[in-house]
Amino acid sequence: MAADLEFTSTGEAITVLRSAMGYLAGIDYPELPAETIGGVLAAMEQIDSVQAAVRGRAGTAFIDAQAHLDWGYRSLSAWYRNITRVTDPAAGAHKAWAKRHRDHPLVMAALAGGEVISESWARQVIGWTSRLPEEFVPQADQILVQAAADGVDLAGLARIAAELTARLLGPDTDDGKEPGPGLSLETTFEGAGVLTGNLSPECAAKVKAVLEPLAAADTRPDDHRSFHEKMHDALDEAMTRLLAARLVPQSQGAPSTAIAHIHFGDLVQLAEGTGLLDKWAAEVGALWAAERAGAMVQPGDGGAWLTGDAARRFACDAMIVPVVTANLDTRPLGQLIELCGQYQHTAQAGRPDPAELDDLTRRILGMVIAIASGAASYLRRNQLGQIGLGGPSLPLDVGQTDRIPVHIRRAVSLRDRGTCAFPGGCGAPAIRCDQHHATHREHGGATALANICIFCQFHHDQLIHKLGWSVTIEPDGTITARKPDGTVYLRSHPPPPRPAVTSPPAWE
Repeated sequence: MAADLEFTSTGEAITVLRSAMGYLAGIDYPELPAETIGGVLAAMEQIDSVQAAVRGRAGTAFIDAQAHLDWGYRSLSAWYRNITRVTDPAAGAHKAWAKRHRDHPLVMAALAGGEVISESWARQVIGWTSRLPEEFVPQADQILVQAAADGVDLAGLARIAAELTARLLGPDTDDGKEPGPGLSLETTFEGAGVLTGNLSPECAAKVKAVLEPLAAADTRPDDHRSFHEKMHDALDEAMTRLLAARLVPQSQGAPSTAIAHIHFGDLVQLAEGTGLLDKWAAEVGALWAAERAGAMVQPGDGGAWLTGDAARRFACDAMIVPVVTANLDTRPLGQLIELCGQYQHTAQAGRPDPAELDDLTRRILGMVIAIASGAASYLRRNQLGQIGLGGPSLPLDVGQTDRIPVHIRRAVSLRDRGTCAFPGGCGAPAIRCDQHHATHREHGGATALANICIFCQFHHDQLIHKLGWSVTIEPDGTITARKPDGTVYLRSHPPPPRPAVTSPPAWE
């Protein structure tokens, strides 16, 4: 694609590109002739080819300079994912062009022209020639690129690539090869799972040996389930038996652990005799639907979000850990300050009215208790004790210990949304993260919720301990990261709070 304009900087070129693409995006295409629309669509494919070449050249330079460390990320793909806000697959696809730029310069040069080969054809050609011995790759790339320039279609390119492979590697080169083992479990907004992967022969044999007998043994009257449905139910049964056998690591001897989330506002308003799970399902179902959707793209700490009957069934034989949550609402602070001023003015009067002081005291304490974390443990002990979720209050600050207690680990994981808490986004799940003291223990840092956060091994070991970055946990739960020179790099932001109660309750 010939350049018709001369540019003096990347910024100038990007400005022109954005302007041109904005113009093309705003055109009223139904008013244009088909030939013109076709020309636009064809040009977009050419632009995609050039974009791939740019990503390859720029990405290679970015990796060579380790520029991702300037943003606090472990790799170019992590930088792509968090700075440009693309999905994991897109970030990996963009980074892949840097490797293609190194290994297949002839194909990438053809892409830069925008007219010889398309982006998708280039990926296909590189996939074919990458199977060849390294010394034959440049020549094979040149043959296929030239064939594409001469008008050979994709089927013809496939024939050429297959002939080259057969001549250089011999026939049946795939015999005996097994797909690389791997397993992926993704979830939908509704919490349904999508399981895909390649199993090794040994693993496949074990899965068949477990699931097929369970599926065959599950006979029900008028059973009209398909084989696939029976295999699904067999997997569910196998997982249930595994949990019941207490064989899952970190289960503390229980087949499962249920974390019961109770919002502070709900806890305050609980009427005597109210069923907690019923109220939870009715009033905060949308909130947990949001958490479940978040777990769809970030694995979190390995748990699953359940509500309603599913939560009841799962919790029957589970170790239940109640977790009381609350949202900070700064709106009552002005009223609190005003009440304190009234109290001070009344108390300094010549003959203060004890009844008025007592009323002001109760109103002030009502506001303070409504937002104070100390009230949560009191309410949990007294109100939840009636329905079996109370138990002794668990301290969140334990001073200096050799190991971080499990309840603090759980609280930290919940506060940090079950992923690496480094500002800017990381996405590493909590099960692959380390617990870090923001103020190091050798400097007097306590093993307390306010001093501990979770970071992946890259951010913890490399960025903080090796490269000298530091983090501070702010009073509102956000985290500020600083570079070794002390400059503030980024501050995280908490998720949007739930709607706050219009006014705090008065406490008698």
